[in-house]
Amino acid sequence: MPTVTHNLFWGFGEGEHRLDVIDGAWPTDVEGAVFIVGPDKRRPGGHWFNEHGLLCKIDCAPDEQGRIRVRHRLVDTPIKRIRERFPSLFKKVWVVEMSPFGTSNLANTNVQVIDGRLFVGYDVGRQVEVDPETLDFLTPVGANDEWTNVTPACSSRWSRWPPTPAPTSASTRCGSSTT
Repeated sequence: MPTVTHNLFWGFGEGEHRLDVIDGAWPTDVEGAVFIVGPDKRRPGGHWFNEHGLLCKIDCAPDEQGRIRVRHRLVDTPIKRIRERFPSLFKKVWVVEMSPFGTSNLANTNVQVIDGRLFVGYDVGRQVEVDPETLDFLTPVGANDEWTNVTPACSSRWSRWPPTPAPTSASTRCGSSTT
């Protein structure tokens, strides 16, 4: 049987399954859902943070058979769809993915529910809103000019296309140099 940790951090991608209570009983006074997001890392190689987000929803109320429903959906951001169509434009540089469009918003870091709305975040990008029932991507939050790029050193190395090769040591990471 799959586990949440295995699916999120060495996963099988999108899917749905049910969890059985194998000892004791599921509480009858619990409702709602638990949301977890993490990188959809399916292959070895590269940094494990550097994958687009896989959102997990665990329903807290059991179904008619007493099982807990678990769903996994990719956070289908616009940049993810562009990458699927034009993969040669994208390059992974340590823990970020870069392209002529800037730093990719991988939407794989945090989840917040505010007033019934579900937001998924990324350390280097703006929040995106996701439908809390279907887990479908809805919209980015705010406008591009309202967000500051927190990886300017990484972005500066992409001012020319094609990009320079990825750094190989911590002293040259993200295009900075100690010399």
